[in-house]
Parts: sequence; structure tokens; C-alpha cells
Amino acid sequence: EEYLDQLRRAGRVSSLNGFYFLAGRSQIAQLRLKRYQIAISKHKKAIKISQLLKFIPGIRLIAVCNNLAYNNARHESDIDLFIITVEQRIWFVRFFCNLILSFLRKRPSLLNQNSQPGFISNKQPNKQINQDKICVSFFIAESNLNLEQCKICRQDWYLMFWLQQIKPIYDQNNLYKKFIQANSSFSNFNIRVATKFMHSRFSR
Repeated sequence: EEYLDQLRRAGRVSSLNGFYFLAGRSQIAQLRLKRYQIAISKHKKAIKISQLLKFIPGIRLIAVCNNLAYNNARHESDIDLFIITVEQRIWFVRFFCNLILSFLRKRPSLLNQNSQPGFISNKQPNKQINQDKICVSFFIAESNLNLEQCKICRQDWYLMFWLQQIKPIYDQNNLYKKFIQANSSFSNFNIRVATKFMHSRFSR
């Protein structure tokens, strides 16, 4: 905050409603607030689907991740979930997650809106088709919580940021705290902040 104040006094950055941005770009703060409201709605949908998925045997934790986790969602965005399972149950859990989501027609589509039945388009999927769909692409087992092996370089800032933004919406036996501790050695986790989140309205 001290450095940000120095930049603000120098005219390099400005602030609005708690957001800092490069001078002359106040519109992005308004956009960020708009996306925050969109994220609130998507969080509620994520919590609703987690109330169903949590009954799959072997699921220990369900969390939102990616843009939704730090409340920067777009209208057309899908909902990315991060799931931790018991040991040797990843493929079992993944199968039944996708089975349930397929039955509910909540899985993201790989087809373009203009694709004909039976043909896969070489174009990017139409984002509107995947709005609010549930993407379950991230699975780990509780016996392998440390993700340091996933780093692509010695100081993988993206992975550190990604880990710290994960927000649990279903947490069995306080596994999220164990996940934090398993990754704190390289991700600079603030356990107090993470634990505080567990008592927020999103957690409830």
C-alpha cells in the first residue's frame, strides 16, 4: 500500500472504490465491479451444483478456481471447479461428475454453435453455449496435495496466484487447511486469510 500511495502521488496510478489502475484507465475499475456482480451469481450456481456432486463417494473438497475464484467473471464464462478426492478415486469421481453433469446438460460443449450434428467444427466453441456450464478439469488426490511439481519454472508466479485464489465451497474435515499447509512452502500462503474465508458468506 505504501508503494501504491507513492505511485498515486506521482500520478502514475489512480484508485477508485478500492481498485488501483494505471492513470487514465478508470473504466476498468467499473468493469471489475460489474464482473464482481456477475461472479456473485455464478458462485451461487457453483454452490448449488456442489450440493449434488458432494454425494459422489470419494469427494473430499470442491472449490471454484480461475477467474471466478477472484470474482472477475464474464457473463459468457463457464464455472471451473477444483476437486480433491480420496486416494485412488480420481477416475471414479471424474467419471461420475461428468455423468451427472451430462445428464443435467451442464457440461461445456466442444462444438461451435454453427456446427452441424455429427461434425466437429475447427472453429473455437461459441462462448455463449458454455455460459454457466460446469467445467471439472482439475482433480488431485488427498495423498498428493503438494503441487510444487507442477511448476513450469523456479518462480512460477501464475501457479502461486492460482493456488491462493482457490475458494472452497464444500470442504470435508477441513481438508482445505491441509491443502494450504502442503503448498505454503513455495506459495507464500497466508493461512489466516484463507481460514477467514471459510467463514464468509460464500462458504456458508
